[in-house]
Amino acid sequence: MIDAPATSADDEIHAHDDARDTDAEPSTAATPTRPVKRSFSIKGHRTSISLEAAFWTALQEIAAEQASTLAGLVASIDATRGEAGLSSAVRIWVLEYYRSRGLPRSD
Repeated sequence: MIDAPATSADDEIHAHDDARDTDAEPSTAATPTRPVKRSFSIKGHRTSISLEAAFWTALQEIAAEQASTLAGLVASIDATRGEAGLSSAVRIWVLEYYRSRGLPRSD
């Protein structure tokens, strides 16, 4: 299982929803949506990521399951992403999280 490490009080992690489309209809996992951008401050560095609604929902569910915040989970992914862009790293992390739980693979 992929776990998000606990964050300390010294970690400045704040999530801010910068979604501009407030009239957008809710989507389901089967309905592709335009990416929604959200901004985070991780250890004092301001960054933003754009994800489709299904990834935001999955990320929120995983954070709740692990008793973490969304910002804390993104910070832990950021700390281990290497050279990948943060949005891509989050998508891959979510995919690997569910694959590690034994869901069938399509490849």
